[in-house]
Amino acid sequence: MIATLQQIGWLLGDSGYAQRSRMMTPFGNKAVLSHLQKEYQRAQLKGRNPVERTIGIFKSRFRCLDHKSRGAMQFTPEKCAVIIACCTILHNYCRRRNIIIDILPHIQEELDADRVALASDTPAAAADNTADTIAAGNRARKELIIQYFS
Repeated sequence: MIATLQQIGWLLGDSGYAQRSRMMTPFGNKAVLSHLQKEYQRAQLKGRNPVERTIGIFKSRFRCLDHKSRGAMQFTPEKCAVIIACCTILHNYCRRRNIIIDILPHIQEELDADRVALASDTPAAAADNTADTIAAGNRARKELIIQYFS
């Protein structure tokens, strides 16, 4: 499912992103969901969870990636991509050598909140955006659910 979404150009976003044509986000907390929508919701949250956990670990290990620890990359997007790639290489090196890190408390809270959302199917409310963009995104999500979950 996730590989298929990536191959056709869809991104998975959490509820901090507005639903867009190519950004698939979870339904809001108060939405009454059909069976197919619940299946989508579970798959969407399950697909995002490992990525968000990895980002949390990266932010704990490399403080320059975590704005709450006063890390802020004030570089061009290209240079930021190189820094993130280097962090990935260093992270993999540490994992192979069993170099353990402590997860920062605020990052652990985010990871715990994601785990609760995954278990309860209740993501936080999405950020506001323009009606046209959200409407197009909702149509795209509806088509995705029909195509892959029916």
